[in-house]
Amino acid sequence: MKLRWLLGGAVLSLVSGWALAQNAPESLLPPGFDDPPPPPVSTPRAAPVPVERPAAATPSGSAPAVRSIPSSGDGAALIGPELLARLPSPEELESMTPEELEEILDLKPKFDIPPAARRSTRQVGIIGKDEGGFASQTLAKDRESLVRRVLEGNRGKLISRWGHILLRRALASRLDAPDGMEPADFAALRAALLLRMGEAEAARQLVQDVDIGNYSALLIDAAFDAYVATADFTGICPVMITRGSVREDPKWETAGAICSAFRGDSRGALSRLDRSLSRGKMPKIDLLLAQKYAGASGRVRRAVTIEWGDVDAMTPWRYGLAIAVGLEPPEKLMKGVGARYAATDSLAPMLGLADRASSADLAAGRGVLSSKRWWTSIVSSMPMKRSPAIGPAAPGHCAKHMCCLNLPRGWLHCRPSGAARAAGLSGIRVRC
Repeated sequence: MKLRWLLGGAVLSLVSGWALAQNAPESLLPPGFDDPPPPPVSTPRAAPVPVERPAAATPSGSAPAVRSIPSSGDGAALIGPELLARLPSPEELESMTPEELEEILDLKPKFDIPPAARRSTRQVGIIGKDEGGFASQTLAKDRESLVRRVLEGNRGKLISRWGHILLRRALASRLDAPDGMEPADFAALRAALLLRMGEAEAARQLVQDVDIGNYSALLIDAAFDAYVATADFTGICPVMITRGSVREDPKWETAGAICSAFRGDSRGALSRLDRSLSRGKMPKIDLLLAQKYAGASGRVRRAVTIEWGDVDAMTPWRYGLAIAVGLEPPEKLMKGVGARYAATDSLAPMLGLADRASSADLAAGRGVLSSKRWWTSIVSSMPMKRSPAIGPAAPGHCAKHMCCLNLPRGWLHCRPSGAARAAGLSGIRVRC
């Protein structure tokens, strides 16, 4: 009995110890591992000492390029009474062109080239002395009145081919203007003489060597004639944007409408041309050709029929627009004036090789084309066939301005005839 009481007491002590262990479990982690961290103690910091910095140095005589942004209360200052007085009425806005609106609001650009890229008006030209041109001081010490009279009095019709080439080289050289003459006027006089010589491409390159911001009234006229002669009517558009108010003649206004069409306002441009046509500002054929050219911008499609029946003369305006839109002028209008446009045809990229080659003879005889360019134009347009026979070539091998003979092993020997032979051009041997 005593043994039973002892066993019961031992079991009771074990169960009570297990229960106490369940009520108070002991952590197996090292002491202090799961204790919360102490709160941070804030320590006073010394205030930063302001450091005086030297002001940024600005160039003398110029203010720093800082543009202040006006607050909402400054809006009334931006719209002053002067601007409000210039604002047109709603009825006037409907009939105004974008160019006229920009001019009223003074939004037109003052220049087309950034200041860092602008060019000097000294030594305006195409070729330098190291490229075969004349020295820059060739005419710098001559009298201004003498140079002006010589350039204005020359009609551009030289007898000698080599004289034509020499004069073209002198006019296209990078030259300083004579003392007392504006460089822009000097470039305009040279470009006008190049146009009278039939050198439209050289004249266009010469006027493009001057920034539009430096154009004078004389140079604007010469540039306009150069772009018309080369059938490049959109080339004058940069001048129209910045200097569009210098002229008010019908041709200038029509060219401005063409530029508006290619700037995206085709509908307004064609409306302006329609008004000019109804008011009779220019001959009908001139405005119809302009409408066809402006319609090529692609925004507004319009079928324009060109009829030459009532036209009695061919002008550079009509000829340039005609070839620019892919039309062939009638032969009756080209009789007697074909030689005038031969130089343009020989270099016009919009014409086919056959048309360019047919005018290359006259252009080379006058000196507009060199011997190499003349032969390149002729040979590239010839249908040549391989033939080992010796003797006269087949009719397909010959053109009206050359005589070709077949040689052994597929070679073709061509020699010039007509004006080209009189000008001293030699023959050439090409491979068939």
